[in-house]
Amino acid sequence: MKRKLSVLLVIILFSAVLNISVWADEDEEGYSTFYNLVFVNDEFIDRMLRGGVSSIKLEAFLDDIDDQIEMFQEKIYMSDMDVYFIYLFLQTLQKEEHIDALLSFDLMYQEEMVYMLNERKCPESLRNLMMTAFGDKVIIGIPGVLEPEGDDPDPGAETAPVTVIPPAKTIPFGDIKETDWYSKSVTSLYEKGIVTGKPDGLFHPLLYIKKEEAIKMTVLTVFPNADYTYESGDQWYSPYIRVAKKYSLLNGIIDYDGFKASEPISRQDMAAICFRALRSADFRLEPVNSATDFYDISQFKYYAVEPIRELQQGGIIKGVGNNLFAPDGFLSRAEAAEIINNIINAG
Repeated sequence: MKRKLSVLLVIILFSAVLNISVWADEDEEGYSTFYNLVFVNDEFIDRMLRGGVSSIKLEAFLDDIDDQIEMFQEKIYMSDMDVYFIYLFLQTLQKEEHIDALLSFDLMYQEEMVYMLNERKCPESLRNLMMTAFGDKVIIGIPGVLEPEGDDPDPGAETAPVTVIPPAKTIPFGDIKETDWYSKSVTSLYEKGIVTGKPDGLFHPLLYIKKEEAIKMTVLTVFPNADYTYESGDQWYSPYIRVAKKYSLLNGIIDYDGFKASEPISRQDMAAICFRALRSADFRLEPVNSATDFYDISQFKYYAVEPIRELQQGGIIKGVGNNLFAPDGFLSRAEAAEIINNIINAG
């Protein structure tokens, strides 16, 4: 209750600031998207503040979007606006100076993030933000036909607008090069909303992936329509752990009740969790490789023998070389991305 009251006080405070400092500039530049949303008590402002971003940093994030939209040389059609908004919004969110906004959005808009990346459409909860930000840059009409201007328009005149083309797709993280073997996998998972990088805006491909990160990637991939709703007192990973528990992915592998975050996951545990997820989704892998007789099979945990064999033959995982699997070795973030992307491609 206290948190909700504090959020309301923040909105009231900004409404007061709006009356003092913005109304005087009405005839000059109009209002920013941030102040417009504050003025109407928009849900986006409330949810982002509850997610932990400060009002100052949230305003800076929305101002950055305003600045980039202002740079558009041509107007765009309403029918195309979702694509531009999603591209601009997510690219701006990934900037280093907006990490706090990224963390808040990742916490409060998990389902919307996946929806935007998969469907390339703006979710209803962000539509007011989109419409406010684009403002008069939008043409409501039929693509390819511009409304005539001037006092004496020619009813038959048609003018094709100059389409604003987003920049070519680039690798989303500054610590990954196009030539890296994991580049395509990481980029693909980023576009699908399965990975978002670390708080510093980088991916850190060679770091060991943590158990909660691996579980999130797996369940989002195999169970995209599961219930990932946050509950009071949740950690960011809690909804993903609940889904994993629902499908019995962790039994005998990771103690759910005593779950400790930030511990790296072993290669055989990742294989077992992925294998169980695929079985729970009634998905059977077709063999594409001959079976490998790993020399260290005696070190496999009982629950990992079948998963490692099935995933290796299905082209999902591979050993570390010299016919070794290194079951107790830890998995890097790059290796985990490759495994998850292989699962997606196998589907």
